[in-house]
Amino acid sequence: MSNDLQIIEKTVNILNNVNWAAYGDHQATDYLVYIQGQHGDEISLMDGLLGDFLERVLGFTPHHDLHPQMTTKTTGKRPDYIPDDTHLHPFVFDAKGTDTTDLGQHYDQIASYMRSKGLRYGVLANMRDLAVYTLHSQQPEAGYSFSFRQLYELGSEHGDYQQNPTAALEAQNTKRFLAFVQRFRRRELDRMGKVQAIVDARHGPHDAELELDDLVRRLHEVVAVLHEDVRQQRTALSQMLRYNNDRKERIALEIDAIAREIDPATPE
Repeated sequence: MSNDLQIIEKTVNILNNVNWAAYGDHQATDYLVYIQGQHGDEISLMDGLLGDFLERVLGFTPHHDLHPQMTTKTTGKRPDYIPDDTHLHPFVFDAKGTDTTDLGQHYDQIASYMRSKGLRYGVLANMRDLAVYTLHSQQPEAGYSFSFRQLYELGSEHGDYQQNPTAALEAQNTKRFLAFVQRFRRRELDRMGKVQAIVDARHGPHDAELELDDLVRRLHEVVAVLHEDVRQQRTALSQMLRYNNDRKERIALEIDAIAREIDPATPE
């Protein structure tokens, strides 16, 4: 099975691993039956579904590198999640109940999140649909927004992905879903990749232009403060390092690495 089909299967399994009869009018036998109604979903249901999707499909770890911005115990509201590294992951996830028939009615709320946090995307999901918004338009981003229902029907036991996987992957909703996963999954970059991500990040309208002379001046100020701190703590540092040869070696290696970054011609 291809990786794309495995991602679809993971998503379908998340929706299958719910006791739907425990929610709403307690009559639903599965996901498709449940979402045909409009239920004031319990917070725990939406929190659990979105958390599972973020973890198992997008690769985040809730409460580790993805944190809820408000707790259900203190506010009674559904939590929204923002990744720790918003340069690399410039978006917010916000869960709504399946009784929300039009995710667009919450645009002002998600736009406010994006402005306050300096984010590029706001993601609204009610586990029937998922819509991606930007500050540039109140219309969902067509290339990333998709239907969970259509994906479930495609990926269920008798769906096309079992019988005709090629056709399933060519479906427009599938392509949008896979594009969403590719763009909004958790990423890890090497050092140069992180630097480039920061360089490429969009800044807010009030961000000042970087002045090189001002940057150099501020760096000199930081170095001066550090130098003075070391000078004042010289005796304490000597005593601390006296019997710790490993630490001495690590500090020496770090100083050597910094020197070579400043001047690559520095001898080893």
